[in-house]
Amino acid sequence: MIGRMSSNWRSQWVGIALTLALALAGCQGGGPSPSVAAEPTPTPPPPTADEVIAAFLALTGDPDLTMHVVEDGKVTVQAAGTTDNVKIGFDMDISGEDGVGSAVVDTGPANVTFDMLLIANRAYVDDDGTWTELPDYKPSTPLNPFAGLSGPGDLTYRGHDVRDGRRVHHLSVLVWLGGDMTLLADQGWTETKVDYTLTTMTVDDQGAPIQMDFSGGVSGRYQDLAATAAFDVAYQFTKIGVPVEIPTPS
Repeated sequence: MIGRMSSNWRSQWVGIALTLALALAGCQGGGPSPSVAAEPTPTPPPPTADEVIAAFLALTGDPDLTMHVVEDGKVTVQAAGTTDNVKIGFDMDISGEDGVGSAVVDTGPANVTFDMLLIANRAYVDDDGTWTELPDYKPSTPLNPFAGLSGPGDLTYRGHDVRDGRRVHHLSVLVWLGGDMTLLADQGWTETKVDYTLTTMTVDDQGAPIQMDFSGGVSGRYQDLAATAAFDVAYQFTKIGVPVEIPTPS
């Protein structure tokens, strides 16, 4: 759900470093010095639910947040007795509202993969080494998928466990993260409303997102026909806070 082109409504996306200290006693009276056993490093207690949520919101609420995002999803649209499935995905480095990477749109008969640059609410595709602007591009969702969160009341804590040797925490999102529904009017949708939403995510002790699963449905009228759209999108997040270089289109 990185954005939608109005020309095609179906293609809508440490650890703790362990320090070993060796205490050496000085020689006294010529006799051997007794060895001193180092006390084990205590394991820090897990952060509280409120601390995890606060850390997550502080991190993802940064307008200049950088991260690497891999998205894999599907949009199912039903209208006039027909059903269309569009697979969407991208693999991008994101810096604030800008991003660069590859994207794929699979409508079934055709699978199109392309390099894309999103900058200043404009979209460019790599055309044989040249960034060519898409004049009809109109974003309907922000690159930062957490932009729709306004505060702790939008989240609920569901517990923690250990995965691959590290503690992780599970959250549920109580609000719609699928973007501004009013922007779909430019693509022929009217009377649009959210029917359901279910979003869960996993974060680490510092609140950094690891993965998110977004599911949601909307209904309304498309080109004056009753229609519904269902979204199922999985995200993977890495390189949180790592600097990102965004190309400048010529």
